[in-house]
Amino acid sequence: MPSLLPDMSVPQCPECDDIIGMDDEYACAICGRLFHQDCLDPDTDTCLDCTFMADNLDKKTDVGPKKDEGTRLSIKRGLDVVLSCLCIPFLIPIWTVLALVIKIGSRGPIVFKQIRIGQSGRPFVLYKLRSMVDGAEEDTGPIWATNPDLRTTPIGRFMRRFGLDETMQVINVLRGDMSLVGPRPERPYFVERLRNQVPSYEKRLLARPGITGWAQIHTDHKYDVSLDDVKTKVVYDIEYIQRWSLWLDTKILAWTVVAILQIRHIPKRR
Repeated sequence: MPSLLPDMSVPQCPECDDIIGMDDEYACAICGRLFHQDCLDPDTDTCLDCTFMADNLDKKTDVGPKKDEGTRLSIKRGLDVVLSCLCIPFLIPIWTVLALVIKIGSRGPIVFKQIRIGQSGRPFVLYKLRSMVDGAEEDTGPIWATNPDLRTTPIGRFMRRFGLDETMQVINVLRGDMSLVGPRPERPYFVERLRNQVPSYEKRLLARPGITGWAQIHTDHKYDVSLDDVKTKVVYDIEYIQRWSLWLDTKILAWTVVAILQIRHIPKRR
């Protein structure tokens, strides 16, 4: 018979299985799990699993066709930089107003930073305007979004409706972590699990992640909400990588604006 009492067991290091004392408790910089300091890579502060995942994906070149290379990659990167630079002067006044509302409306930072996995499994810091209450996942750990998501603040719900919280990712685009269009970047916690549960999941890591993507305009959920939702989006992500062209990127950006402004309904493929 299962116990009705909460689990009060002391934490154990996932690497060596020894008990972790409060004075020797260190979190992996990618997955956030607790380890002994000696069980983390001293150069990167990451556990062996996360280090292996990044190295393995970085070396993996045979999981699918690469369309973003050579001249095509240079053109795509150039357009990302130009369009991001053109957008920033228009976004700064919007960011300023939203920053004031976020600061007045709830405690916590204005800009939310989170580790995501990018092209070839490389981790990077993603920037966005904070749409949730501070410490939303302290008690639960990483979880998928819900609809409605009770963790969001009033201004957060408004920003999410129009995608304004994601606009700060143009900074990631300028830094080279992301593209304007591509598969959405996921957190290490979910990448490590989904790569073993979703067929061909690693193929989506061939492309630089994007602010918007082929999957986002063809599915009902902007955020991942279930395993089936992820499986559907992976199909679209791989299709995007195989079909990539400047014209396809242009269509995706245009359809994204249409969807955000709710000018017309974009038919969903089933």
